[in-house]
Amino acid sequence: MSYDLLLIPLRSGIRYGIYHNNSLYKQGLMEGKSLDSLIGLWMEIKDKYVIGRIFYARGPGSLSALKLLHIFVHTLAITSQIELFATDSFYFSQHPILAFGNQYFIKQHQEIVLKTFDAKIQDEIPDLPKSLNDKDFTSPLEPLYVLPAL
Repeated sequence: MSYDLLLIPLRSGIRYGIYHNNSLYKQGLMEGKSLDSLIGLWMEIKDKYVIGRIFYARGPGSLSALKLLHIFVHTLAITSQIELFATDSFYFSQHPILAFGNQYFIKQHQEIVLKTFDAKIQDEIPDLPKSLNDKDFTSPLEPLYVLPAL
């Protein structure tokens, strides 16, 4: 029996969902540093579930979390013959995502842009979809960095 894994990197941890027949079976949050969260999650699920596909949010978001997630899922894809699917983070929530300082990523008219807010916006932990549709995950399998050149 094969399951799918959905991963959303957060500033401190990983939001995850395990899907069976495209329906949400189990969900959770691994808090802490991104690498520790990814390793902890994989150690927890690798013997319980046969993961056939990984769906993930490729950004925007924390650059280090995105890089770690990218390397982690691509390593699993190569070593375990797991199929990968990606989409942008706004698929899960339209809430602004912290870029730096008072700059936040938002999605306007299908384009991701930076916007300045006067007040700090509280982080939001995105909800997971009740079902997965692999046609919604058509983005390139690479991190989405949207920061302007310095």
